Parts: sequence; C-alpha cells; structure tokens
Amino acid sequence: PHPTFTRTGNDLHATVKLPLVMALTGGSASLQMPDGRTLALPVSAAQPVSHGSTRVVAGEGMPISKQPGRRGDLHVKFEVLFPRQLSRQQKEQLRHILPAQ
Repeated sequence: PHPTFTRTGNDLHATVKLPLVMALTGGSASLQMPDGRTLALPVSAAQPVSHGSTRVVAGEGMPISKQPGRRGDLHVKFEVLFPRQLSRQQKEQLRHILPAQ
C-alpha cells in the first residue's frame, strides 16, 4: 500500500493536514503526487476549510487505460490541525476575534 494514497478504480484518495491558521485565513497546501509532481492545493481565505471537508480535483487520479489522455479524479480530505495548547492571552484574543456560533 502507498503511504499517502488509496485507490478506488481510477480515483485516488488522500488526506492533507492543514494548520488551523491556514484553514481559517487561506494559503496553499501541497501534495506530493505518485508521479513525483507537487500539486498545489489553494485554500481560499473567503471560504474557511472545515475539519473533514473534502475537495475533488478533476483529472489528477490514475490514468484510464482504455482512454488515453484521461485520468480519474483526486479526492482530498482535509485534516485541520488544532494547537495543542493556548495561553490565557491567546484564548482571550480569540474570543474577541472569532464569533461565538
């Protein structure tokens, strides 16, 4: 088995870990593909990423044998990494910044 990817038919599945600050404010995560390329996964500041949310990247899966030039899709699941601890000051700042929902 591959350490990063699982395969379902022509589709690949992977989990990408995102620091909480990137999930909330945006940035770019990267994923090393089986063919050696690094795939950039933009994270929008306008739409925060939730823990466990998924994204499908069309055409980044396995080659389809009977359809040259076509590929399956890549299914990315995001694992948002939360800080292990926060100081009292950090907690207070977050209470003022983030809305209580």
